[in-house]
Amino acid sequence: LWDLASFWPRAAHPFAAPCYAERAVPDLVTRVHWYASERDTCIVLAAHSQGTVISAATLLQLKTVDDVEAAEHVAPVLPKIGFLSFGCVLRRLYARYFPAYFSTAQLDQLRDVLTLGTGPARWRNLWRYSDYLGGQVTAGPPPLNPTTNPIEVMSTDPIWARSGGATIWPKANQHSYYWADPVFAPNVTALAAMLPASSETDA
Repeated sequence: LWDLASFWPRAAHPFAAPCYAERAVPDLVTRVHWYASERDTCIVLAAHSQGTVISAATLLQLKTVDDVEAAEHVAPVLPKIGFLSFGCVLRRLYARYFPAYFSTAQLDQLRDVLTLGTGPARWRNLWRYSDYLGGQVTAGPPPLNPTTNPIEVMSTDPIWARSGGATIWPKANQHSYYWADPVFAPNVTALAAMLPASSETDA
């Protein structure tokens, strides 16, 4: 509960830990903007759990920065950014308990800032049935066909097979070790492929 509360300004939780978003979000905005504009580098922003909330706030603030800089004829940075969320708490926790800030409309807005024209969103969300905190970010039942909702990428956890010579079944990773999941690396690659080919890509 402290982890969730500490995202908000200290006035909202005077007896909990200090707010970290007041420092983390501006720092991440500055760092991502510097990479994308000054170094002309494409970025795959990968975030887990509470990091998905910090990243969402960062991306929405970068949209504001892009809008302000557009008046000065500065190239936007958002087209150079892809977003990989995993163990995402945006819909399951934040949309439920803070609907004024993380409602379905705000999640749709986040998807829109990661979309150019009629192209696909530069966003992939890895989720598992075994994850007790993270989940999907879009409404409705899990898509049976990934092409109808490419944002959602289901992870099979646990894997219902034993490797050769193993005597126990694989454990459920639940909210952890998404980066070791077989679907993780291909989705980083897929997001990087959606970014401008002329730039270097960092993940």
